[in-house]
Amino acid sequence: MPKPNRRLTDVTHDQDEAMSMSDRVVVMDKGKVAQVATPGEIYARPASVFVADFIGRANFIEVVPGRVTGNRATVTALGQELTVAAHPKVLAGADRAYLMVRPETMGPAAVTDGGTGIGVVLRVTFRGPTTDYDVETKGGTITVTESGRDPSTALTEGTAVTVTVDPARAYLLTRD
Repeated sequence: MPKPNRRLTDVTHDQDEAMSMSDRVVVMDKGKVAQVATPGEIYARPASVFVADFIGRANFIEVVPGRVTGNRATVTALGQELTVAAHPKVLAGADRAYLMVRPETMGPAAVTDGGTGIGVVLRVTFRGPTTDYDVETKGGTITVTESGRDPSTALTEGTAVTVTVDPARAYLLTRD
């Protein structure tokens, strides 16, 4: 039995296990430490595109940072102007950056007024408690995850959609 003050350290390559059982997670890239943080910090505020892509699913939307004040930046993405948290290395007017948005922090809605929306549903994947929509936009394909919808009322392939982004759960990263 370990002493009460002794720290236990385990190594796992299973992301779900690491995120659910750890106080701190170390993400390594090619033998170097990419980030050390709590599971929540790694998921919501990754140190790089590599870390964001390695832990969970993420959409990376290429944007040009507008006004940057402290750790916040203004960007235009998916037809919306958003003020989001930004990595400390993000600079205003930088050539390009990536807005990292997790699929479950986005909301799809069918365009009902005959408009074109920001994209078209390419594929619908029913997963039981959630439904994934792959949406083709001008900037590429993104994945949007919707919880709790009755499968009989799910959006269908070919549907023009708008997609809302929760700015409190998006994060602006520099290009690696």
